[in-house]
Amino acid sequence: MSITICTASWMQSSPTGTGFADAWRPRVVAERFVTSTKDGDVQQAPDPVPFIDAELTWTNTGKTRQRARLGTQRAPRQIVAANPNMYVLNDGISWDVGLSPNAPAPYAGDDGIACRLQITPFAVNQIYYGRLFRGWPDSLRYDEIGTVLPGQSVHIRYRALYSTPGQWRAPNQALQTVRAYWVRLRLWAEPEATP
Repeated sequence: MSITICTASWMQSSPTGTGFADAWRPRVVAERFVTSTKDGDVQQAPDPVPFIDAELTWTNTGKTRQRARLGTQRAPRQIVAANPNMYVLNDGISWDVGLSPNAPAPYAGDDGIACRLQITPFAVNQIYYGRLFRGWPDSLRYDEIGTVLPGQSVHIRYRALYSTPGQWRAPNQALQTVRAYWVRLRLWAEPEATP
């Protein structure tokens, strides 16, 4: 003989006890994996050049308000710099929530990596050339998007933008590379409150 346990639609019951149903736990509701289209040799870029351009959309089709959070996982990145140049690879994220959302294009400056190599000669007529190999580990960051009402959607845009601020000189033995590799966007959601 089994004992019937009364639970609500947002609860689950098993021989080990009761608890929240899976739909009421934080879960990944949308995911996007995008690779870089410009990795490799680079030149001077006074205006930002997109290495990765990604979009993600999710609609709350349930009957409850959902709290959304974006997880951005970036691959290990690499810059090979030549004297006396500066290289910047910035990330930008923007989002919009509503019935017909349209997130603005994100601009570089949110966060990212940069590398500058400048060797000063000891004498007036000396010219020194140098090269710097720099790598960064993968990283993960979370952004709180906020409440998504039933029937509303979330539109997210992500860009990795390469630029070269400051002075620039094309080296005679060029080995200038920037690699962003890939990014993975995961949208997490959980109900704001139980019914």
